[in-house]
Amino acid sequence: LAFNYFLSKKLFDKELYKVRIFFRNVCIETTGIVDTGNNLKEGISGRPVVVGELSALAPLFTYEELMFLKKGDYDCTPESLKTKLRLVPCKSIGGESLLPCVIPEKIELLINNKKTIAEFVALALSNGNLSDGEYKVLLHSEIVG
Repeated sequence: LAFNYFLSKKLFDKELYKVRIFFRNVCIETTGIVDTGNNLKEGISGRPVVVGELSALAPLFTYEELMFLKKGDYDCTPESLKTKLRLVPCKSIGGESLLPCVIPEKIELLINNKKTIAEFVALALSNGNLSDGEYKVLLHSEIVG
């Protein structure tokens, strides 16, 4: 019985959400899961941070912005991102780093015919893969509702 509880809990935590991200009048759709270990907050506003793979979020950015975000040289921020980019300190097993972050207009989450809209959220951009392709976004538990 206890094993079934933990198994069902683990499977529930791995439920995939359809995620729509709206940024600068562009919308992309991808998949995400809730990351209960994600307690990142954007430092200025306190917004919960959603982490997404830059490769999946590429349509939200220009070519110049993508090259900048891949390189990570924050001293040379493109003019188009100067007022939109924030850096969020992040600790992980691999050490400490700064994640580039933007503020989207909103993020919509869809699962089991239930739609949640998060407008007070920050979107961090990861150059690496978050999974083997199953999902591209790690959702903050505060926005799932």
